[in-house]
Amino acid sequence: MKDDEQGRKHDSSALREKAENLLRGRASELHDLCDVEIEKLLQELHTHQIELDLQNEELRRVQIELEITRDKYYDFFDFAPFGYFSISEKGLILETNLRASNLLGLERGFLIDKPFSQFVAPDSRDAYFRHRRSLLETSKPQTVEITMIRQDGTHFFAHLESLIVFEGPSSRCRQQSAVTDISELKEVERALRESRDYLQTVVDAVPVATFVIDLDCQVLLANNAARRSIGDSGGYVGDGLTCSDLICRTHFSCNPDKESCPLHRVIETCSPVTLTHHYEDASGHTRVIEISAAPIFDHQGEVVQMVESHRDITEQTRAEATLRREKDNLLNVLEAMQDGVYIVDEEYNIRYVNPVLAKDFGPYEGRKCYDYFQGRRDVCPWCKSIGVFQNKTVRWEWHSPTTERTYDLIGTPLKNPDGSIHKLEIFRDITDRKKMEQELAAVNETLERRVAERTAVIEQRAAQLRRLATELTRTEQRERRRLGRVLHDHLQQLLVGAKFQLGQLERQFVQDREMRSIVGRIQDTIDQSLTTTRSLNVELSPPVLHEGGMRHILDWLASWTEEKHGLEVTVAVDPAVDSIGGDRMGQELREVLFFGVRELLFNVVKHGGVDRAFVKASSLGHDRIIVEVIDEGAGFDTDIIEDRGQPAAGVGLLGLRERLEALGGRIEIVSSRGAGTHVTLIIEIDDR
Repeated sequence: MKDDEQGRKHDSSALREKAENLLRGRASELHDLCDVEIEKLLQELHTHQIELDLQNEELRRVQIELEITRDKYYDFFDFAPFGYFSISEKGLILETNLRASNLLGLERGFLIDKPFSQFVAPDSRDAYFRHRRSLLETSKPQTVEITMIRQDGTHFFAHLESLIVFEGPSSRCRQQSAVTDISELKEVERALRESRDYLQTVVDAVPVATFVIDLDCQVLLANNAARRSIGDSGGYVGDGLTCSDLICRTHFSCNPDKESCPLHRVIETCSPVTLTHHYEDASGHTRVIEISAAPIFDHQGEVVQMVESHRDITEQTRAEATLRREKDNLLNVLEAMQDGVYIVDEEYNIRYVNPVLAKDFGPYEGRKCYDYFQGRRDVCPWCKSIGVFQNKTVRWEWHSPTTERTYDLIGTPLKNPDGSIHKLEIFRDITDRKKMEQELAAVNETLERRVAERTAVIEQRAAQLRRLATELTRTEQRERRRLGRVLHDHLQQLLVGAKFQLGQLERQFVQDREMRSIVGRIQDTIDQSLTTTRSLNVELSPPVLHEGGMRHILDWLASWTEEKHGLEVTVAVDPAVDSIGGDRMGQELREVLFFGVRELLFNVVKHGGVDRAFVKASSLGHDRIIVEVIDEGAGFDTDIIEDRGQPAAGVGLLGLRERLEALGGRIEIVSSRGAGTHVTLIIEIDDR
């Protein structure tokens, strides 16, 4: 203020000096004036002086007001809430306010003549240059959001508003820009985005279609299930589409004559509502949807939005309709049944009685089952309904004192859609049947007595048959041995003698080629006959049966089988077997086991489809020998062995079983198609 007063005094002195100089220039003119004119001039000068004083006073007042206004402007300029930059055509900072220097962390003096772009982050400079180019080209105000750099290297988000100011007739311009720190706003926006993303994630996790709809019916949010339900043809949320566009496939709102609008209901009631709507899905099929809608309130308690979830109950509706039809069909069936039928709930309230029972026991409405059938006031102690309500089917007999009839009762659980269980019970009158059963019981008693008598006779005959089978087996074995001796002692000797005589005959006809050829063919025939008889002799009565124990017998059988049929047989014999069966195992048992094992190995060759089998002999205790024949071949259905009425099925095994049983042994067979066969022969050794 002192500087301003000194300036004003200097200006007054300068003006006075200028006025005195002008007055001296006009002094000669004053000397030519008369006294009257001089007096008049002095008066005018005095008046003019007063006017000048008044004007000067007004000017001083206006100047003071201007200075006050200027000070206020500078205060407003410096302490404005945004940074102010005046930027030249070359992009240099010409002037800034205090807020601008605080934003950048520099004194104002350091900012002057610095490029404004120096304080723009590298990744925002392209945006800033586009902003400046648009400003210079259009001369219209422009805005942009950029990232700026402080003196300490930290970044902040800035909102830049700029306009062009032209100075004087030279058309020079400068850029006036206001910079606002929007870092907090960006942080809030980020938090809002994260919150919205989290909300979207939570909503997407909901398995049913869910929408958020405003009061203008516009869909603001839809989860994944909702987007799947509306399909690609439904449009996109956020495009101004309404719930009618997306859900009902129409630009018209809900038809109140057909289906009320969930939004209108929520606004009216200010509470959740549940409705059922029908609409076409993306494939054009009609779906039945259960809509659950709930209001979203603002802080004043007013409904501003609505959250709506859809549950497709098309299949449930169809199932319920089917259930109703089935229930009607069931009732029709129950009405037509000749047996009595009734249905009771878990509280023993009778829900249904068909005409057959109603005819015998009367009306059932409002009655408990124990009152209706038994005339009791409480549950029967012997009641079987508890088991039925536990999802079990129960059957028992009951004699009614009311009808004097006996009934066969079948109680079965009847499940309802709500999960509850009713009991459906069938009454079948078995009074006549019970009388017949009593009569049959007397007849059965007579029959059982006769059967017992016949059974004793049959058992005697069975024992005779077993003895005959044993004798037949022994006869067969004796005949085998006899035939073997005949083949060995007679037929083979005759063939050998014939061969010897042919040799002598051949030597007599050395020169006769034709005769030698005939003799050679006869010798070949005799050789084949010898081979056949020897093989037949071995098959009928192998010498090995009379030469060693089970180990020696089974080893020989394995070698013979491999040589004869190409089946590799692995033999494992417990040494205890020979010690048990040495002297105690008669020739008869040896032959049964030998021929049994040979029969089983031959079955492997014929039916097993494998080239390997296993034979294992072991002992159990001191009086039992177990021989097992195992293969991993095709296997067979063991039922054909059990079915003795099929003579073509398993004849060899069936005969082996009978021979073993006749000697007090048994056979066990484990087999199935494709899983191989395991046959076990069990022989008990006694001192017979």
